[in-house]
Amino acid sequence: MTENMIKTFYVCLKISLFFIFVAIAQAARQDDIKSEADILKSNPAAPPSFSSFQAKPRFTDIDIFGETNDVMLVPMGGNLPDPISLKIKQIIEAAKQGQIDALLPLLSKKERFSFSLAHGQKEPLTYWKDFSGDGEGREILAIILDILSSGYAIRNKGTEDELYIWPYLSEIPPQDLTPQQMVELFRILTAGEYQDMLDLGHYSFFKLGIDKHGVWHFFLAGQ
Repeated sequence: MTENMIKTFYVCLKISLFFIFVAIAQAARQDDIKSEADILKSNPAAPPSFSSFQAKPRFTDIDIFGETNDVMLVPMGGNLPDPISLKIKQIIEAAKQGQIDALLPLLSKKERFSFSLAHGQKEPLTYWKDFSGDGEGREILAIILDILSSGYAIRNKGTEDELYIWPYLSEIPPQDLTPQQMVELFRILTAGEYQDMLDLGHYSFFKLGIDKHGVWHFFLAGQ
């Protein structure tokens, strides 16, 4: 065998090995994709796809932030229906983990989960991390825990659109808060943020809403 023939043989061998490795890698990748799909299919608690955040919301911005006379305040918290109590417990447990991703399986899978009034926001986790001063979403988790330590308000009680909202203070015009309620409010936000609300004429910090079936529909700030 000549030297040229030997060189040609080794070049062909290298090319053949390269294509074999490529084929093996592609096959492994397909197996990984199938395994992930099987897991999501068999696990009903798997997180919703981000496409669900683009669907039509059950409750609009007007429903959430608009003024209404059909509201009941429960400052001391009181007893909650079982589906809502369970959801609150799950949210608190997830928030205490210190990982923003732990909230994802708890978001609404049927209607759009509202997390921002700004246009162009595709999914909540990145948005919350960007909002948080720590860059990991832990400031958001702390805000959620603070808000849920407050009493709640009920909108449209007795109807299919019955909605439980935290904190109950968000349903009171800021200029009408009592001194005691202002102390409660300052556990959630700063005096500067309260002044901004006075200028706007309405509550504009974060609020959280769950319907009577225990579906978590929104956690967002107003404007």
